[in-house]
Amino acid sequence: MNPKELVCTVCPNSCNVTVERNGKGEAVKVTGNRCPRGEAFAKQEVTCPMRVITSTVLLRGEDGREALLPVRSSEAFALSKHARTMELLRHMTVRAPVKMGDIVVRNVLDTGVDIIASCDS
Repeated sequence: MNPKELVCTVCPNSCNVTVERNGKGEAVKVTGNRCPRGEAFAKQEVTCPMRVITSTVLLRGEDGREALLPVRSSEAFALSKHARTMELLRHMTVRAPVKMGDIVVRNVLDTGVDIIASCDS
């Protein structure tokens, strides 16, 4: 077995969780969690870590001025796709006006997750 120790971030308990993995890296036993969500988190974390991404994109105002618009993913997606997503966002320009929750990028990198505006502009 190949154990991995994690701190669960699903709830405020912050359980110290140990995941035992088989030779293929699959979770076979989870200990230390105080709720079922901790077990699900630990299994997900060792197979395909998921995170919400937050960043900014260039915003071009109606007056031609440029600023930064805060954006985030609508939900967590594979951490392995975050670097490519950040590169995509780095080269984007969005035109004002934008409302909080507007979709800036639909289905980013075929993840099924959208990048949305975090505030009004």
